[in-house]
Amino acid sequence: MFAPSVSEQRRIADFLDRKCSEIDAVIEKTKITIEEYKKLKQSIITEAITKGVRGPRKMKDSGIEWVADIADAWVMSRIGPHYSIVLGKMLCDKQLTEEYTLEPYFCAANIHFDGVSQEQQKQMWFSPAEKVSYCIQNGDLLVVEGGAGAGGAAIVDVLE
Repeated sequence: MFAPSVSEQRRIADFLDRKCSEIDAVIEKTKITIEEYKKLKQSIITEAITKGVRGPRKMKDSGIEWVADIADAWVMSRIGPHYSIVLGKMLCDKQLTEEYTLEPYFCAANIHFDGVSQEQQKQMWFSPAEKVSYCIQNGDLLVVEGGAGAGGAAIVDVLE
């Protein structure tokens, strides 16, 4: 079996160290760029939400400290007159009676400002009455009320 000389091994190691350093630098720059794009994306979303996407127009104070100005033509309204408010179901990890069936449900991880995802839906047990009470339809507004995704919201449009 052939092994390179010690000096050749050092040259190989030095070469690999330089290349690994270059790769690490590229990875670090890429990570920084990704973070910059995330900040840009958030600022675009914030501007679209507060000012709309149709370009410059007359603005007014929203009356909400963290929202700032909104388009003058927008009407602020409480959500109650437009939607029935139904609080979510507590997790049920076992079949309490024979009538209970295992069904998919939307959790905070499925609700994003750009929509609702049915990917990787979790399942839990529902009674027949709960299946009626918690039945979600296209056009429903889902709001995350707690946890890491608190405040997240989206209108359902993925159901067939």
